[in-house]
Amino acid sequence: MRILFGTGEGLGNIVQSTPAIWNMKQAGHQVDVVCTATSTGASAILSDPFVVNGVMPGVPYGRSYDVAFSTDYCLHQVGTRVKRKEVYEPEWEYNVRAAQENVPGIGSEAHFWAYSSDGGVKCDENTVVICPGCKPDFSIKRYPYYFRLAELLEKAGYKVLFSGHAKELDEYRPRFFCAGNTGILETGRLLKTAKIVIANDNGLMHYAAALGAKTFGVFGPSSQKKNLPPTVNCIGINLIQKTKDKVPECFPCQETKLMSWLNKTCEYECYTPLTPQLVFDEIQKELN
Repeated sequence: MRILFGTGEGLGNIVQSTPAIWNMKQAGHQVDVVCTATSTGASAILSDPFVVNGVMPGVPYGRSYDVAFSTDYCLHQVGTRVKRKEVYEPEWEYNVRAAQENVPGIGSEAHFWAYSSDGGVKCDENTVVICPGCKPDFSIKRYPYYFRLAELLEKAGYKVLFSGHAKELDEYRPRFFCAGNTGILETGRLLKTAKIVIANDNGLMHYAAALGAKTFGVFGPSSQKKNLPPTVNCIGINLIQKTKDKVPECFPCQETKLMSWLNKTCEYECYTPLTPQLVFDEIQKELN
């Protein structure tokens, strides 16, 4: 079958689509990927010629498909030249399930993958990359203690590099090295060659995990159960697992739905008990 796959908006959503694309390819189907305009730059991480035929901003004129998969975000990009359309949720399990229900021979392997640059600057074996960013509308997910965590890492003998959008890194300059104007594929090379990657729930966490990097995801109000990549190289750190504090019934609010998890005036700060020392100790325990 000839398949068109429309990805979600953000980098994390794009990575979550990779298991379904992989399973389609493994079943012998031809897959083209179309990305929404807001994720044009991030779409480069899918440009692996061994997995997809091509990554496009829209459907080329005159090309037709047997079936198209798309999130709600991408429906208008998919166009009308397909025999049928299937709408899926951005999470990887829904992607794979939708594929299995509509395409013959699809497996269910949780195989995450991503493309990165093979050239340019890379990290040495003792470098820790910290990715502190997040979409503006989801700023509540940011871990607020990266500065102190980076100091603890340096004291332990690691080199620290912050990576993300330039504006997200202002508070860490000039104290730490920052890579804020790096293309997505070059960023991937930094993540892939780092000793470890530390991030809150954001797109670079998903990208690093898909590249095979040892990745630590620090979770607050967003759901680790829902958002942590299910790969052996990605380890979650959150309030329930790592502290003995009484956990409020609303935690994590993305999962419990007891309050709006985008509420920026929450009376209980999920990250407050998750101190830099506690996160550092957990990372050291895993590394040792």
